[in-house]
Amino acid sequence: MRMPPLLPLSSVRASLIRMEGWRLLPGRTPKLKKRYACGSFAGAMRFVNSVAGLAEQRDHHPNIDIRYDTVDVTLWTHAKGGVTELDLSLAGAIDTLAHST
Repeated sequence: MRMPPLLPLSSVRASLIRMEGWRLLPGRTPKLKKRYACGSFAGAMRFVNSVAGLAEQRDHHPNIDIRYDTVDVTLWTHAKGGVTELDLSLAGAIDTLAHST
């Protein structure tokens, strides 16, 4: 798979305007992050397992932090050291998944 280029931060910020709840973590390695409230520990685990399935299909894996009934998802393209179209695409797919469960 050909790795997409890093996106300029201005493009990432413009995309985030249309993506509810996602924020840009600035720094040496910019990242996207969102917190999902799942209502229960079991709900959080179901959500994480669904996200894992998406990540495997796309061969693009987020960092996931589970705290009882909340799940923090952090995305960046490790090989590029920042945000690429892969991250924005996966973020959108995770949101679609969250709205369907």
